[in-house]
Amino acid sequence: MTRDPVMTTDELIQMNRTSFADALRDLDHNACEKHVRALLKRLNGPSFETYVMALTEVAVRNVRDRDGYYSATKQYFSDISKEDDILGRLCLLALKMMVERLARHATKLQDEGLI
Repeated sequence: MTRDPVMTTDELIQMNRTSFADALRDLDHNACEKHVRALLKRLNGPSFETYVMALTEVAVRNVRDRDGYYSATKQYFSDISKEDDILGRLCLLALKMMVERLARHATKLQDEGLI
């Protein structure tokens, strides 16, 4: 459940790292998607679907490849410095959204006796 459903993307990206981590824990998958879409638009990035597919391809190869997720993100934003943590935040928001949605889907399949 989202602690502050009216938190803006600006507020989220301007937080220090500790506050961001705390806020991220409280965001649900819908709030994460909202922020991912806003960041992609702000940064003139790819479509939401293209970005999520790039992260999915990394997960299929090696779900624990942290550098791979960042590289999949960085490929769309070569003009943004590695020192700027906005891409890391974008990646974390997207991954949290994806994991929560996959978990909900798996639970639904289990409830239906399909897995």
